[in-house]
Amino acid sequence: MIAIKLIAIFTLLLLVIKPKLIRRLASIKNIEKGDDHLINVFEEITNYFISIKNFSNMTVPLYINSHRVEFSCKLIREGYLENYSMDALAEKSGFSSQKNFNRVFKLIMSLTPTEYKKLCEK
Repeated sequence: MIAIKLIAIFTLLLLVIKPKLIRRLASIKNIEKGDDHLINVFEEITNYFISIKNFSNMTVPLYINSHRVEFSCKLIREGYLENYSMDALAEKSGFSSQKNFNRVFKLIMSLTPTEYKKLCEK
């Protein structure tokens, strides 16, 4: 049971760091029927996604994005923007664009990254 939980945590961290893997997982549905191991892995990951949705009351992408935003807030508090741009922060946090980063940040935090930065400076 502990091994399964560790695999789940590792999988989620991997998906947060490498969001393109989520899209690749969809292609696993098209594997040959004879590969039972891959089918079992896919079903296990799907069950983890269902659990995330049930326990967090968030969709999996929103759950992942909430961790990305939490990570970006930590970087802002630690002074990351003193040496890097907001665009670099968005990229480091796993977002594909600054526009998407700003939209998701505002959705989750109810303020923009710039407004959050100003609050941290006080």
